[in-house]
Amino acid sequence: MAVLAASGRWHLGGHQVRGAAPAFRREKGRITLMASRWKASRQHKVALVLGFLGTKYCGSQIHYDEEETRNFTIEWHLRKALREVGALQPEISRLEREVEWRHSSRTDSGVHACRLVICARLAVGEPNAEGCYEALLSQLNVAWPEEALPPDIRVLGARKVPKSFDARFSCSWREYGYLLPAKLFQSSAADVAGRIQQLLKPFVGWHCFHNFARIRGRRKGGDLLEQTVAKLEMCSADVVELEGSDCVEISLQGNRFLYNQIRYIAGALAAVAMGELPEKSLTAALRSTARFRFPLAPPGGLALRSAGFTGTRQKPCEVAMDLEQVYSRMLPTTTLALLDAGGSIRAAAFERAVKQEAARSWKAAEAEFRENLRFARLPQEDLDDLCATPRHLQPRAVLARQRRKAKALVWRERAPSPTPEVPEVPEVPAAAPEVEAMPEHLWIVFSEAPELEARWVYGRHQISAWVLRIFRMSRGQISSNGYAVTVPVADCCLLGRTAPRNSKQLPLETLGCKPAFRPPGLDLAPDGQLGGAENQSMVLQFCGLPGVYAPVVVPVPEKPTPVEMQPASGELAIAKLARNQEGAEYLSQLLASSPMAMPLAVTALLPELPYLASHPHGAVVVSDLFTAARLTKDTRRVAMMSQRLQGSLLRLTKDRFGCRVMQAALQEASPEFLQAFASELKGKAVALSQHLHANFVLQKYVELLPASAGAFILQELTPSAGEVAVHVYGCRVLQRLIEHCSNQPQLAVLIGSLLSKVGQIEKLLKDPFGSNVLRAIVAHGTDCQISVIMDAIATNVLKFSKHKHASLVFERCLETSSERPALRAERATLVALLLGDGTSRSPLAQVLLDRFGNYLAQRMIHCCRGPEEERIRQLLSICLPKLQRSPMGRHIMAASAKRFGSLAGA
Repeated sequence: MAVLAASGRWHLGGHQVRGAAPAFRREKGRITLMASRWKASRQHKVALVLGFLGTKYCGSQIHYDEEETRNFTIEWHLRKALREVGALQPEISRLEREVEWRHSSRTDSGVHACRLVICARLAVGEPNAEGCYEALLSQLNVAWPEEALPPDIRVLGARKVPKSFDARFSCSWREYGYLLPAKLFQSSAADVAGRIQQLLKPFVGWHCFHNFARIRGRRKGGDLLEQTVAKLEMCSADVVELEGSDCVEISLQGNRFLYNQIRYIAGALAAVAMGELPEKSLTAALRSTARFRFPLAPPGGLALRSAGFTGTRQKPCEVAMDLEQVYSRMLPTTTLALLDAGGSIRAAAFERAVKQEAARSWKAAEAEFRENLRFARLPQEDLDDLCATPRHLQPRAVLARQRRKAKALVWRERAPSPTPEVPEVPEVPAAAPEVEAMPEHLWIVFSEAPELEARWVYGRHQISAWVLRIFRMSRGQISSNGYAVTVPVADCCLLGRTAPRNSKQLPLETLGCKPAFRPPGLDLAPDGQLGGAENQSMVLQFCGLPGVYAPVVVPVPEKPTPVEMQPASGELAIAKLARNQEGAEYLSQLLASSPMAMPLAVTALLPELPYLASHPHGAVVVSDLFTAARLTKDTRRVAMMSQRLQGSLLRLTKDRFGCRVMQAALQEASPEFLQAFASELKGKAVALSQHLHANFVLQKYVELLPASAGAFILQELTPSAGEVAVHVYGCRVLQRLIEHCSNQPQLAVLIGSLLSKVGQIEKLLKDPFGSNVLRAIVAHGTDCQISVIMDAIATNVLKFSKHKHASLVFERCLETSSERPALRAERATLVALLLGDGTSRSPLAQVLLDRFGNYLAQRMIHCCRGPEEERIRQLLSICLPKLQRSPMGRHIMAASAKRFGSLAGA
């Protein structure tokens, strides 16, 4: 107490109190801070790393609907302890919603955990300099007579995390371990581990684990397959010595795990290794839709070991469990580790205790597991036939077909329901004019709905709802030189089926209309012919129709009210077509088949060009206009459209649809347009290079135009080159600049800022986007720039050879340096470091079986020269037994056979 009072700062009850020593009281053997003397502190997002022995608990997640088991869960004890120390308010009941309570995994009854992460917003005050809450750990893990947590539940670490961190949705993989005692099998632990390692190979990758999971509830076949799709990234089996006996530990790492999946997999592996089931049953269970029944292993041998947090593509997350995970997975140095050095030591000690508990649990569960082996069942089909199931009949292919059928069914259900019966039409009086006989085919012209609604209105129902769907529902064909469609009369009955629900429909025969409708936007003379020379010319050039018929309105039931259409010009009609999906598709087809229609379309759309360029449908038409003008070499109209877009270039560059128009406009850009483009975008190159849509415009600008045109982009990106290089979109712009502006002095300055520090180069090597920039520099840069990158790689060739992204840069360096004489010295240094002493401990020997390093080894074999060939052959001969046992090693042997021939001893 004297130490706390002297410091003047108190971390008790989850709250920070400054000043004089507060009043304490003793209750039930515990010392607590009196509620009248503390002030509630601010809430922070905290990640708690838990370890527990789940033998006597009913799982990790609290059971709200089961009163008898709710108080025997890990989560219930943790919430109670956090309320006692003041980190959670007692009145809060819905933690998932109010404090964002999330957990990385859920464990079943009797399952253990070594590192389970739970995050929530807690009132714990400010953390220490390293971001940890040591005071909270000491309170939760206190060893007083009445403990905050039971002795088999320990909080291994408490760390402040970003607000965007979510223990559930940021978790990208989980790793579980299952312990099998060696005495179950009639052989040594090493032989059993090797046997299980071979049996685990079919499980790696994406599979439908419907035979290795217990599906809750009743589901049909399609739902069953869809619920059981998962991916196992890593499977291994190792020997562990515990309590004087050997055990085999099965490690499984995947993106998600189903209910009892690991226990079924462990039971199936044990049954096959013991000889109770054939080995082919594992492969057949994964490749077929047949149902297998495998024994369920006891829960006491299962433990959650760790988890990884890389987030999603939309919300990336740089959080790791501990520093060991950061180094082993080559994560950025800025990654936040949930466990510090002390927490890692505590977690390792608790993991040993978990394994001891798992080994002890088998003493009571071994007899029950042997009894479960009797109930294992295989399907009636032949296992050889099931293993040879074609790919299109395997569960994932079946699931894909079921999804497509379900999607088609949904679209059919969304279609309007069948129409009610057509009311009878009374006889037309004798005085009414005769209705002309319906011809064999009808000509119907497509247009927007408002145009047709303005011409034909019968009661509350518009005929436009019928006409616009004729082409989709019938066997009509669009004419080659117009946008009219010919529809057989026999198919006109389909019009009533496509009308809106709860509307009154009549077949076309009862409407008494003539066999065609006129296009919208055209004036009709009293005789039914086109009025005006301008309209007549537009129809001949645009529609390709010699003439149209005027509609005739006849009396029908419900007292129809014909509405006159307001006259409109032909240019207005084309503009309206460009804003409609069907009309835009027709205009695109017309411009592609008849480029001579381009001048009329440009004249019609030029006033609305800036608006149409950002329209979902109009942008397609404007892009096609630029393409047609380029093909016909009509520079005058290209200049007209480019000049009309000036003033809106920045807006269109950042627009989803406008960026495509800008790329088309840059194909035939005039000097005036380039000057306007540079003036509007000047000062915004950094933001545009990192924009979702604008980066494509900048790439096209650099690709198509002279190198001098991109000088302003180079000048603006140089101060922020390091930030842009590691951006998902900015790296693309830098790559185009390096490829097309190699003779610009400003590019050398930009690359020099990227390669000025070794730490900066190392960051780019490990970054998924920065590594692409370095590869572009190696491919198109100078010898001096490539030498700097190779010197940075030489600082740690083994680490960079095994890295997913750095190994690609390493390969490019080896390939490029073999073709440039000025880089022979740097290349000789890298090769010497890779070969080392020529033994199995050399860096090259260590990367032969690495999932990323093996590609580098193949490139090394392909690019070796002179005395390097003999040293590499000797090293491969030493590692030949190891290569023959591995799938990756076979790729190395194939590359070696292609380059050197067969190895000695192969």
